[in-house]
This record gives sequence, C-alpha cells and structure tokens, in this order.
Amino acid sequence: MPQTRFVLKKALDQHLTPIVVINKIDRDGARPEEVVDEVLDLFIELGADEEQLDFPVVYASAMNGTSSFDSDLSTQEHTMKPIFDTIVKDIPAPIDNSDEPLQFQVALLDYNDFVGRVGIGRVFRGTIKVGDSVTVMKLDGSTQNFRVTKLMGFFGLKRLDIEEAKAGDLIAISGMDEISVGETVVDAAHQEALPVLRIDEPTLQMTFGTNTSPLPAKTGICYCSST
Repeated sequence: MPQTRFVLKKALDQHLTPIVVINKIDRDGARPEEVVDEVLDLFIELGADEEQLDFPVVYASAMNGTSSFDSDLSTQEHTMKPIFDTIVKDIPAPIDNSDEPLQFQVALLDYNDFVGRVGIGRVFRGTIKVGDSVTVMKLDGSTQNFRVTKLMGFFGLKRLDIEEAKAGDLIAISGMDEISVGETVVDAAHQEALPVLRIDEPTLQMTFGTNTSPLPAKTGICYCSST
C-alpha cells in the first residue's frame, strides 16, 4: 500500500529499528518465507542500511492469538510473548533526561474555542508544568515568551488534562496565540532549538472549476454556471 511505503520510508530514514511480523500464518496458501523475501526487497528499495536489513521476524495469527519465531505452523503457541520479547530485546530503551532543560517540539496543531491554538507534540527533554513560563523559538529565528495555561495528555483515544509532562510524553499545550509546526518550546534560560521539522509536499492535487462540458445544466437539479 502507498501509505505503508511512505510511513516505512520515514521510519527507515530516522534509523529506527524495524520488527517484521508476518500475520495470518494460519491461512490456507500462506507463504511466509516468500513474504519475508518480499519485505527484504522492499527494505532494500527504500534505502535501509545493513543493520535495518538484519530485521527480526515473528510469525503470528492475530485472529487466533498465536505467534512464534518459526514459520512452521505447528510451532505456533497461544501467546504473543515472542512479539513482546522481541520489542524488549531489539528496540532501544528510552533515555530518561527529564532533569535536563526543556525541549518540546510542535508536530501538529489544533484549535479550541476556550484556549485558542493548541500545539501537539513530544517532550524530547526536560519537564513542563502548567503555569511554567517558557520560550518558543520561532521558525524565523525570533523568540517569544508565554505562560503554559493548559496541558493535556493522551490516554488511548482520550485527551485528558494533566499538570505535568516529562521527556517522552506526547502532549498538547496551550497558552500562546501564535505557534507553528516545527517550533520548539524551551526553558527560557536554555534556548536550544530542535532541528526544524520538514513538511512533505502534498501527494494529491485537486483543481476546482466551472463545468466546461458542451451539455451544462441540461439534466439534474444541481446546475453549474459558466460565469
């Protein structure tokens, strides 16, 4: 799928560690070995490095709740422990740098009628609390101080008010009227911006215009005007 290729390419460019899970191992006509080869070809096509090409593989049936490290269906066990064990073994543990100066980068924007513009992103370093006086480092190189009026954390699909967030947390922050994607919120005494996020160009383009067909407004009730 195009979206799968796009997201995978982004992950590989960030030098993240991939884990390949071959699902539906119980299906008639399953060909897990061939699928692993196809995944390897895709990784090579997308520019994966040697370490990423040496990816771990887990074979599973999500519907049956089974998994194993072997493509042989008879080795499947009613547990997802192989997947969890692989995550713990191969994915680097996060670094706890909550005691360092704040760095929070805006990745998405939202708007609330009560609090105005909301910046959504990840706390890369440090700790942030409601009421803190912080500085946003703008894309044009300027800085602006503001006070954090509201923090929200993500719990499943819910967004709940919180009083504090630490490094690694995904949060929504409000308190500044003008904040943009890619800008960094920092401790006023330690103004160190993160690299600016690169926003990809749109992959879909649409043009809207009047109906230039030789038969406009001949049928139907929603007519198009040529003026």
